[in-house]
Amino acid sequence: MGTGHIMRCLALASAWIDQGGEVLLVTHCTNPELQQRIQAEGVMLRQLSFDIDDLPQTLSVINQWRPGYIVLDGYHFGSDYQQALYRQTDATVLMLDDTAHCSAYYADIILNQNFGAQDYRYQCSPETRLLLGPNYALLRSEFIRAASRKTKDTGKEIKKLLVTLGGSDPDNATLKALQALQESDRCLEVKVVIGSANRNGAELATFIEPKEDWILLKDVKNMAELMSWADIAISASGSTVWELLAIGVPCLLIVLAENQRNIALQLEKEGIAVNLGAQEALSSGTINRALQDLISNIDKRGRMVSRGRRLVDGYGASRVITALKNEPFRLRAVESHDAFLLWQWANDETVRKASFSSGAI
Repeated sequence: MGTGHIMRCLALASAWIDQGGEVLLVTHCTNPELQQRIQAEGVMLRQLSFDIDDLPQTLSVINQWRPGYIVLDGYHFGSDYQQALYRQTDATVLMLDDTAHCSAYYADIILNQNFGAQDYRYQCSPETRLLLGPNYALLRSEFIRAASRKTKDTGKEIKKLLVTLGGSDPDNATLKALQALQESDRCLEVKVVIGSANRNGAELATFIEPKEDWILLKDVKNMAELMSWADIAISASGSTVWELLAIGVPCLLIVLAENQRNIALQLEKEGIAVNLGAQEALSSGTINRALQDLISNIDKRGRMVSRGRRLVDGYGASRVITALKNEPFRLRAVESHDAFLLWQWANDETVRKASFSSGAI
């Protein structure tokens, strides 16, 4: 599975820990860098054995640790698995989903953070709560901080390009994107990010090495900083998209997996991103032409950034935790971007009538 599943689980885990909770991640992940990343977030780690069926091991951990909340994220958690776990625990169960592919769902809450998720029909209990759409996008704290900063100036000349095509990228779509950039007559500073699970690192390093303003970065810890640096991005259509939209980076999307297809289609339909299509059918010429068009179209970039930031406001993880705890409302610290909302409240006609000074502010 893609490392995006781990990253979105860490986003939720980090928000939970910030509220004083504890998190144990039960996983088959054997990548040392990812394991270190998980533990660096303050998350406890329990490694599953590949030699034993997943469900009995997981139930054993649950019986030992007795959590109040259980989160499942993975396409292999089918209906039978969910039902068995749901019936054998008293914990609140949250299922992270992308495609509504199961014949039936057994969970207290289903979360699908993708654009267009409201159109899916989930076969589940009437009591199951559905959290659907990018309003619940799970962003780690560094992206929330970056998103709260000043909006990017989309009218300036495009000079900096970020390429980020997943943690593993087994089909090496990254190389195809770089070949397209090589054909471009524009002089761009390019940063290419790959994950620790990417097996094409040596080939990419060889391709990039002669390029004076290109750099290859592996297993980075400052992704929010890199996104803030970028004027434009070529990205996979997975969970990275929500981070780019929150920070305000115009992006061209490549579909690397079937579950990403609808995300890219919907975002292009709403004028939020450019959909380049599936990587296997993509040519370097198509990438190059789309990139040149976006670079030269200031108004289009401005609309994309504005619509993207309205779609993803950065508070998704907090909303999910509120739903998990079944709290009627949540509290957060006031921030500078709340000023307009506070003015609207204070200036409301009913509020003014009840104030010492009834005149409009």
